[in-house]
Amino acid sequence: MTVEIQDSKFVTLMQGIATAATSATVTAAIDCLGWNYGRFIFMAPAGTATGVACKSLVISEGTSTASYAAVAGLRGGTATGSTVDFVVGSLSTSEPVAICLDVALQARARYLKASLTVGEKYIPVMAALLTRGSVEPGSDAGSMVQHIKA
Repeated sequence: MTVEIQDSKFVTLMQGIATAATSATVTAAIDCLGWNYGRFIFMAPAGTATGVACKSLVISEGTSTASYAAVAGLRGGTATGSTVDFVVGSLSTSEPVAICLDVALQARARYLKASLTVGEKYIPVMAALLTRGSVEPGSDAGSMVQHIKA
């Protein structure tokens, strides 16, 4: 499906940085009022750092920017369990890596927050694509894309 450009909004939530403290958690919130679907994109280019482990990747929601709760189905960690829905692995140093989290926004609270914790001193790019389409955009997942829908 093609999403018309006037029905889309691309937001950079965090530019890639190489100076975050080890095991630092970075967060970015976005107001999703008026949008139907959101795709949160986490990208790491090839050859960034050695063995950059992604410890957690979580999408949370809230009716205000004061308080957020993790969204079931969108909680990533190093091993599945009662509070982890999918496993995130090491970011490759030889291939670019992308993790896409697709969210149907009609059933979500107004504000969504992405939280990412890495084990090394590198934070990948975080972005969001919001659309007003009547049908969820299709998956363009390739071999280097971990694609999660909730």
